[in-house]
Amino acid sequence: MNRVLRIFVLIALFGGVTFPVAAAQMYTFRVRVQGLLTAAGGASQTSGSPSAPPSSTSPASGQVAAVSGAPSANTPSPFSATAGSSQKYKIVFTNTTGMALRLNYWPSNLNNYPFVTVAESDCAANASSMPPNATCTLDVTFSPMSGETPGKTFTDSTNEFVQWQYLACVTGACNDPMPGGHVYGPIPVTGTVAAPTGIAQASFSPANPDNVGSIAVGANQLVTVTLSNLGGDAMSNLGIYVGSNASGQISGTSGGTCGGSLAGGASCTTLLRINPASWVAAGSTQTGTLTVQWMDVPNGYSSGSANYVINFVRQ
Repeated sequence: MNRVLRIFVLIALFGGVTFPVAAAQMYTFRVRVQGLLTAAGGASQTSGSPSAPPSSTSPASGQVAAVSGAPSANTPSPFSATAGSSQKYKIVFTNTTGMALRLNYWPSNLNNYPFVTVAESDCAANASSMPPNATCTLDVTFSPMSGETPGKTFTDSTNEFVQWQYLACVTGACNDPMPGGHVYGPIPVTGTVAAPTGIAQASFSPANPDNVGSIAVGANQLVTVTLSNLGGDAMSNLGIYVGSNASGQISGTSGGTCGGSLAGGASCTTLLRINPASWVAAGSTQTGTLTVQWMDVPNGYSSGSANYVINFVRQ
């Protein structure tokens, strides 16, 4: 008896071809289609065996935007800078995914003490597209303030990051809509305050000159001045005095922490009292000077001095 064989062929992009030969016999063949297909939303993807969509926590292997070239060969890592100085290195973010990325965040013009990050001109703007193999260079500067203790370490692992997603996800082509498609590329940075070296050097805070503003007659306003030794040698035989007192309107007073010496990398404070005189013209600017002198024993008993200028307006 003749038997009629009916063949129903169903071809799907990533499916197979099924031949129902007999009721009890099913044979399935995988069909691999090579080429470039256009997915929903106009995004392009390479066809073949289906793969999982990008994930915000574990993107597919080979599709992770990597940070490369950081730190540069001539810059130590972590950062190391003495108090009152700066060190800079470049972080290069490279799109190694093979797909276009949408940039959602760069740490551009970020000031998170003691780190400052500025994006160079090769970086695309936020919310723009970054083609495959494109780069973005971030200049990160470590600038610990004068007076920071040598050996102190700063770490920023939360503010320095890049947020991106596959451009296809933005158009809904990878079934991973915003914000689920966002991926964070952390760029942890660490800096250590280095011990100073070399001869004793004076630095002042607030900035020199110190413009303290308007002060009324009889106010007796106190001003705190911080002296820092940026050098490695100690300041011996340390002397601090008011060199120019604005005709008696500025004077030194007790209560500061400065003594007869100041170790390398250390800081101390001194207090000044400002009492504008009634005979001084109202609205006039008055100027005084704080003078610091010291001896640097390791440097052949050499002497050093520095002046700190204080300006105020008689109210």
